[in-house]
Amino acid sequence: MPVSCACCTPLYGSNTSLTFQKLIFSSLYPLPPKNLLGRPLRLVKPRRNPFSNPARSSSSAVPAVGHQKTFTPAFLLVAAVGMVVADSKSSRITYNHCQVPCGIFDDPAVVGELRQACTTIRKAMRSSRALHQTMGSDLLSFNQMVRWVDTKEEHCSMIISRVSEYCLCQRVKRVNFASESDYLQALKIHHTVMQAAMKAKQSVDEQDCIALEHAVEDLAKMYTK
Repeated sequence: MPVSCACCTPLYGSNTSLTFQKLIFSSLYPLPPKNLLGRPLRLVKPRRNPFSNPARSSSSAVPAVGHQKTFTPAFLLVAAVGMVVADSKSSRITYNHCQVPCGIFDDPAVVGELRQACTTIRKAMRSSRALHQTMGSDLLSFNQMVRWVDTKEEHCSMIISRVSEYCLCQRVKRVNFASESDYLQALKIHHTVMQAAMKAKQSVDEQDCIALEHAVEDLAKMYTK
């Protein structure tokens, strides 16, 4: 008969089944990942099952504090973050960090995303305007025009999100600028991009997209060499 631990005995007695005990301690002893067939992947040596000790008997006393000490996922997370922080000392900008913090940044990739979004917005404006002029009562053309408008909306929102959550929240810090005026100028540049993206949402005029592209290029000078 399996032996329950001291914290379970007052609630369920000493006859708690092995299956139920495993459910109780699933948070303390995480199950290994499974493959496509549902079989556990033995990537590491499995932990000893505390309920299968042959030396124990149903009448043996269970100590009040006697769980096997293991390295928990929280400990591994702290260790991983420590290694990232130690490695981030050699990064290009040492004062910045992400919201985790993880210290992982790829400024040229973000700038590339912003430029690609501007190209998509311009094409969406041209395509939706052309379809509107020629579609008449064609339902398929109307459907395609709506899809282009949705795409424009999505990419404008993506630009606003990247500039606010990546650039302003994580990269633009006062300590990175030589003076208060330089810092305020950087804030204005980022805000200009966000406003231009908002105007591009509300319009199909390519001049608004051109203004957005110019604003993105001004911002890109801060993140690329």
